[in-house]
Amino acid sequence: MPKERVEPTPETVAKLKPCSLSFLEPDLQRAGYLIGDAFAAITLGIGFKINDLITVGKGVMPPEFTDAVAEKIIAYKKWTLIMKDRGLPVAPVLDVCYENLSCSEIARKNRRHKTWAFSFIREALDLYNEVNG
Repeated sequence: MPKERVEPTPETVAKLKPCSLSFLEPDLQRAGYLIGDAFAAITLGIGFKINDLITVGKGVMPPEFTDAVAEKIIAYKKWTLIMKDRGLPVAPVLDVCYENLSCSEIARKNRRHKTWAFSFIREALDLYNEVNG
């Protein structure tokens, strides 16, 4: 008897999907990863893995871990404020950096041409590097 085919979960599909930042130069990819990390830290709150903690007294996170996360959040905040001042949306960048959507998917979501998404993401990540360089 053949086994019933089980479809992968959306999480599994996302993990198997190639990185949506791969079309960019390494410095822009790094900016995208930093944005994604900061957004994850902000939205996930204290949902850190127990393995990332050390226990001292009541339990303390290692300073190098919290310092790195804090730096990412501060850099993200500076960038979002500049984006807001210029009237530019942050959501399309988060769609690439955090949600791993492609430029085609972002363009469709924003009802724009695919070339808009490609150039907008590039410019937004350039701005991130400029602000936090």
